[in-house]
Amino acid sequence: MLRPHSTAAPHASPSPAVLPGGPATNLRYMRRVYLTFLNHHTLCDKLSWSHYRILASVENEDARMYYMKECAASHWGVRVLQRQIASFYYERLLRNKANPRSLAVLVKKEPKQLQDIIRSPAILEFAGIDHEAYKEKELEAALIKNMRMFLMELGRGFALDAEQKQLHIGDETYSCDLVFYNYLARCFFLVDLKVGKVTPQDIGQMQLYKHYYEREMMNPGDNPPVGIVLGSDTDSAIVKYTLNEHERNLFAVKYHLHLPSVEELQLELRRERAAIEEALLLSDAQDKKLAMSTRSKRKGSRK
Repeated sequence: MLRPHSTAAPHASPSPAVLPGGPATNLRYMRRVYLTFLNHHTLCDKLSWSHYRILASVENEDARMYYMKECAASHWGVRVLQRQIASFYYERLLRNKANPRSLAVLVKKEPKQLQDIIRSPAILEFAGIDHEAYKEKELEAALIKNMRMFLMELGRGFALDAEQKQLHIGDETYSCDLVFYNYLARCFFLVDLKVGKVTPQDIGQMQLYKHYYEREMMNPGDNPPVGIVLGSDTDSAIVKYTLNEHERNLFAVKYHLHLPSVEELQLELRRERAAIEEALLLSDAQDKKLAMSTRSKRKGSRK
């Protein structure tokens, strides 16, 4: 059972002001934690009282269990946990926008699928950039300086592999801003940073990087690499019509350099969810069309 540390002498009456905030406030916190975690078998001894006090404020049970699991596995401090909850870390998973029920599965498994890892939008308030006329190099330097927070924003399993990775393709040399490897997904993540709206040219360039890594850089047992173009603005239609229907593992993700309000973030999540659902419907229709075409060819060959 979780209980605050008492500073009273061994035979003295316990002090009512055990935690900051006064005895009445402490009792309210204790009652909330007790009622929230009635099943004490779900508690984790890696987390402190302060962690559980914050977790008890998360109303959605699936979200609360997800935060508790990630907090223990990723060794989040109290401030990091507060930041992740405030930035809708759980809700920003792409899989959640495709299927609002599917994130419940993440509470019970390791995040190995791409949809369980990539979040959109990305919240980069820790970069400390508070002016509009910033350059890509400035953003990259700020992320590298605050790499620990950037890795926490990316999620579990990420390790930085390279900065400004040089790719020699034919007679040209290209540079991918940041390259990560994720040991859970067992693949490289190629990240390009853009100031402004992501363009078809940006998507095409990342497609080139991805294909190069597929053919030249993958190790035995690796999964295909993932390309992410981080831009201050994105349009799902740009990705949809730049790539063919067979191209996968390439994402355009919008980033914020400040923590949006709850209303702003919820509105953006709804818009992106609608875009993802539209793309899934289109993909399903194309798969059905391909399956029908295949069946027709088989029938024709039998004749």
